[in-house]
Amino acid sequence: MKLAILGSTGFVGTILIQKALAQGHQLKVLARSPEKLGGMKDKVEVVTGDMFDPAALESLVQGVDAVISVAGPPMNGKFNVEQHATATKNLVSAMKNAKVNRLITIAGAAAKVPGQKLGFKQSLLRLLLGNIVMPDVIKTKDIELKTIAESNLNWTVLRPPIVGSGNAAGNIAASETDMTGTKIDVEDITDFMLSLLQTHEWDRKAPIVSSKK
Repeated sequence: MKLAILGSTGFVGTILIQKALAQGHQLKVLARSPEKLGGMKDKVEVVTGDMFDPAALESLVQGVDAVISVAGPPMNGKFNVEQHATATKNLVSAMKNAKVNRLITIAGAAAKVPGQKLGFKQSLLRLLLGNIVMPDVIKTKDIELKTIAESNLNWTVLRPPIVGSGNAAGNIAASETDMTGTKIDVEDITDFMLSLLQTHEWDRKAPIVSSKK
């Protein structure tokens, strides 16, 4: 399968690319700084640019079978809610123009599906993050999830709490209504993402996911 990947040089993206290549997928990746791909640069098709450039998104999704986005908020600097929300709208539009239907992405456990009744743990997390720690990020992820949910795409939005490393369980707990655990290992979430290409279980759903021992 030919996949387009956003967030290719980040923590999750690097592992995702390694696993996707190992499974035999062909990859087109969006990278603002292609040199950050290191040795993987020669193994993938690189589209130079970022997710805020509509032309780069149009180029990225041409000729692919599915899109996986693991692009996250900036680690430093001001977070621009409108800019990030518009990027998601542009991605959806680019996919429709290219007739690419499958989208897998990440929003975070505190993000809310339109019309969803929040579980207790998720409500607490949302209260903490949305009001104190990162209100702009939560607001943006809500807009992104709403945009994706209202599209005609075949989407799956994963909502992990904390993504870490070194504690892979080889098993995933997934729920549409509340958090089972508080962490997910990067190995587990990338395996789960790629498995979604072979199943319809989580089509048009936004599971809250965590590693399960």
